[in-house]
Amino acid sequence: MNKRRIFLIVIFLLGCSLGCSFLTSASSTSSSSSPSATSSHPSASSSASSSSTTTSSSSSSSSSPSLLSPLISNADFTLDQNHDNLPDSWYHGDPNLPDLEPSRFGWEQFPGSSSKAIWIIGGQDREGEWCCRIEDITPNTDYILHFYAYRDTFINKIYPEVEIFNQCILLDNHCTQGGWQLFELHLNSKDAYPVTTLKFRNRFPVRFWFYLPELVPASEYPPLLSDEEQRVVKRRMEFISNQKHFFPIGIYGISSPRSLVEIKKAGFNTALIPPNEEFVKIASDMGIKVIVNICPWMHDPNSGSLFITGMAASPSLLSWYIADEPEISPLIPEVFLPIVKKLNRLDPVHPTCIAMNRAWLVSNYEMVNNLFLLDEYPIPNMPLTWFTESLDQARNVIGSQRLWSIVQAFGGPKHKDAGWPRFPTYQELRALTYLSIIHHTTGILYFSYSEAFASQTNWANLGRVVSELNFLYPWLTIPNCTQGKNGNEPDLKLRMLRPYKADAEGKPAIHFAFKKEGDRFLLLAVNTLDHPVEMSLDGLPQKPRLLNVLFENRKIVVKEGNLQDEFDPFETHIYANF
Repeated sequence: MNKRRIFLIVIFLLGCSLGCSFLTSASSTSSSSSPSATSSHPSASSSASSSSTTTSSSSSSSSSPSLLSPLISNADFTLDQNHDNLPDSWYHGDPNLPDLEPSRFGWEQFPGSSSKAIWIIGGQDREGEWCCRIEDITPNTDYILHFYAYRDTFINKIYPEVEIFNQCILLDNHCTQGGWQLFELHLNSKDAYPVTTLKFRNRFPVRFWFYLPELVPASEYPPLLSDEEQRVVKRRMEFISNQKHFFPIGIYGISSPRSLVEIKKAGFNTALIPPNEEFVKIASDMGIKVIVNICPWMHDPNSGSLFITGMAASPSLLSWYIADEPEISPLIPEVFLPIVKKLNRLDPVHPTCIAMNRAWLVSNYEMVNNLFLLDEYPIPNMPLTWFTESLDQARNVIGSQRLWSIVQAFGGPKHKDAGWPRFPTYQELRALTYLSIIHHTTGILYFSYSEAFASQTNWANLGRVVSELNFLYPWLTIPNCTQGKNGNEPDLKLRMLRPYKADAEGKPAIHFAFKKEGDRFLLLAVNTLDHPVEMSLDGLPQKPRLLNVLFENRKIVVKEGNLQDEFDPFETHIYANF
């Protein structure tokens, strides 16, 4: 491990100041809106608000300047050799538009410190940005960008941005308040050559501080794990690969053995549970697979060793749950090393999993984790495509075998301020479930048992969806056809027929998937809009002429390979030739 990685671990875990005393020792506590004690869900998101604060400490380090990236000049903002009251090599926007509230800028000592940082308060002029020209960029090269950001108070949907290599990134994981948050971005320079501009941007009338940007070619970072350790991590996926006919239908929030009885009756086959031997034994006796939450042991390599060793042989163990939304906490990948190395030693068989809310950061953790559980909760304030785009974005990085979804099964008055004032309807639960399958997830968990079971109606609606999944169970592990890329698979063409035709991204409102096994096939179709729509789908097998619409007690005609059907808002139709 090179000095930069050691450097990052030290400052993250110990709160060292990198030579700047403004990473203060003001301590605070973490808080998040969470309907379950089993995890920190739900998180801060585009439809929700939560906040956390971090503890930072002060220490000086004479060696820290040598760690600064030579690519970014004056990264610690100490130099002003031309005495223009601006940090050398940095400039800001020009707030010079009349009759508009101007953006404001600062370069000053952080309160209670002797070191300087830059800050922005956005104005109506859209000029709120600090910029630095960076030279000697190599095109089509992977880089890692580190920097710190600070905000006094978390406000939902208000986030800064960073731009580099002509790529603009919304820092929607900046949920720390009252403390400095370390960011790590993995980027490719693409066609930027030989110069790019780094921009910190703020469009909002609140203050964001920035400090110590460091840009380094990714090749300068040795792998987090040794070759052998990487092989062990990759071998864990063989356990999932060998479960060829198992599709997890799971649920969060299991806090008692009685809960296991109830989810078994409802048709769930997987549960996320605390590290409790009794729970594991009861689940094993019931034939329920378990994901064991060992997040509390993340930072203590001495905790849980006996439990892990004992449970590694359990036939019910499916995965170790090692972190909950680490990109928001925030946890840099280096923090995972103690728990990953411990599991490599004590249980090199079962995969690890983490829940993530920001799919664009999945790549940060793909080397230290196996399964990724994506947990966007759109009901009722976000489009369903917010959920599906997150799945697609993650799958493009890690593939479908490592991708599971977490479907929203909570909401109500206590979550109103966080953006979830009600529980999803049956149609919405069903839509989110089948959209997960359409978008290639290989496991589904619901969040959460305690919320759903508290209402007879909500539990019954969730039970109906789970019952459907069990009826379709053999089909869940059959991959979706790849639309026209294989001569044995149909090339289906979708047309929307009503005025409401497109989703929030301008794509067809109907999302669909086709599955085929021998002569039998299954077609899943979901309306992602809260308006009625009608679709026409060409390219289906011409026989049989009548298809069953499962769970609706009706049939539909296929004429010359064409199927037409109507959808209510958020409605799902499932067609089958059996």
